[in-house]
Amino acid sequence: MHPNGKPESQRQLSITTRTTSSHTKLVVKRKKNAGKTKIRRTTLATRSTSSAGLPSFHNRRIHAHPSPVPSINTEKEGEDDDNMGDDEDIPSEVLVAVHSIIQANHGLAIPLSHHLTIQAVMEHQIYSTFDDNNATNIHRDLLELVHTNKLRQLYCQDKSSFAYVLTNDFCRAVWDTVSARKAQQHGIDEELVAWFLSNLHLWTGRNVPQSAMEIQWESYCTECKKDSLKKKSSEEAKPSFHEVLHLLLDLNLLIRDTQQSALNSYQENHFFLWLPQWAIALKAWNDARKQLLAVLARGKETSTMNLLRKNRHTHISTQFLLQDLIHKGKATIIQRPFGSFVQLVKDAGR
Repeated sequence: MHPNGKPESQRQLSITTRTTSSHTKLVVKRKKNAGKTKIRRTTLATRSTSSAGLPSFHNRRIHAHPSPVPSINTEKEGEDDDNMGDDEDIPSEVLVAVHSIIQANHGLAIPLSHHLTIQAVMEHQIYSTFDDNNATNIHRDLLELVHTNKLRQLYCQDKSSFAYVLTNDFCRAVWDTVSARKAQQHGIDEELVAWFLSNLHLWTGRNVPQSAMEIQWESYCTECKKDSLKKKSSEEAKPSFHEVLHLLLDLNLLIRDTQQSALNSYQENHFFLWLPQWAIALKAWNDARKQLLAVLARGKETSTMNLLRKNRHTHISTQFLLQDLIHKGKATIIQRPFGSFVQLVKDAGR
């Protein structure tokens, strides 16, 4: 795969965008007489600082200093080439694609405090970056990135798929939520939130069973008691698991998976990872989508260039909205000798 992903002109929606001067730099080394390509990341791109705000979060900006990623030594090239099987030296092409979408500001903005945002990337955006015959590999890599705690899944409620956020961004959003709530009320136990985040790597399914969380909480309390005995110090009584769960639900860091819980024969609760800011982003997305459909319904077809140039939805990228409509079969791109045009398909407004 090309370091910058498939050129925009080859994607389903051909749109010209500006990119920053600091792209993700990749070094590609091909071992002689071997059919493998070794890719090493040398630097991380700085995220775009262009605004990607939401209705009540105008002028928020993408954080200009992403969390550092351990650097990979590129000095001993010969030695590295002999260790082609080391997965840690080969960054996932899917992860590179996710970073590329985020850096181009083509994801769905999730508002944070202090006029900052993080971005969620839809599944279909990731798949559209690659050839259709790579779908199996993409699915496998996405699962691996979640299992290795590099990406987290966010449930889209009435939407047809999940979204993905970088794990570091998810943690930032969680602490942003805690800070905002502490400014309004007292008594939030940050230790419980820290415990929740420290166990994310164990909860890699599309939902989290209540029993899995309860086991980890009991194990944590046991370890705290052992440490207290070793230090010969008194240990304050820990909250019960139900109190912990109540806090996580109250902070909107979890929501119930009502469908899975209903199917469970012994009525165990299951939960999706969630963010209160994610609910705001989904509402803004739904409102902007309705507005764009109304604009497209006014005529038989609309110039893609004019639609993007006007960018009527200042809070959510028009490109993001168009890609979503095309993915869901609500709209299609018609190529003319004098440009491309967007058409609604039959019953697209429903």
